[in-house]
Amino acid sequence: MWALGVVLFELCTLKHPFDAQNQGALFMKIVKGKLDLSPVAKGYSPAMVEQIRRCLTRLPRSRPDTTALLKTPALTQWISAGESVRYNRRLLSLMYDGPRQTWTLST
Repeated sequence: MWALGVVLFELCTLKHPFDAQNQGALFMKIVKGKLDLSPVAKGYSPAMVEQIRRCLTRLPRSRPDTTALLKTPALTQWISAGESVRYNRRLLSLMYDGPRQTWTLST
């Protein structure tokens, strides 16, 4: 789940969730759990911000497991719709709360 949180954060912000000048400083930032989610909150829904926060919680037992993740309201709506992952724009609209853009998917 930690890795999913990192990937989601990076996809939303095009930045690393924890950035430092060296390995030691990076380790300390992660251990302290200091995470700034404001870059995500600027363009994405509160549900997305919360999901990233939950995945990047410092204590592993406090992170969601796959079952809990799949039971989140946005994913539950998407899964129950039975739409293909490859062509699903609805999930993006549920998670993305910024200016509307045209998405083009190549086959």
